[in-house]
Amino acid sequence: MINIRLIPLYTLLAACQSNNNCIEGDCLNGVGKIKFENDGIDSGQFVNGRLDGLGLRVHGEGTYEGDRYEGEFKNNKMDVFGEYYHTAQNLSYRGFFKEGLRHGEGQIVNLDHPKEEIILVL
Repeated sequence: MINIRLIPLYTLLAACQSNNNCIEGDCLNGVGKIKFENDGIDSGQFVNGRLDGLGLRVHGEGTYEGDRYEGEFKNNKMDVFGEYYHTAQNLSYRGFFKEGLRHGEGQIVNLDHPKEEIILVL
């Protein structure tokens, strides 16, 4: 008798993506580092090939080039608490996130004038 095990399609797709771009560690279910074609990098804790837990995302070429986020991820999105650095405007936002967006209380700092800070409540 042949024993067939079904694996959800999203798991296979995540595995293919992670294995092709994984440059360090376990980018499927563990701690690893992925480098993308645009030189962007995701590193941290992965579940099913997606950032989930503590991690770092550095944006490569494009609209958000050089921006980075350090903090918590859930299902590959910024979530709970972290710090986002906006390179073009030389600003940082440290605070709460939900599903990839700022959510709740946070602090915006102009890195050219770090003593000037804005408390933001969304």
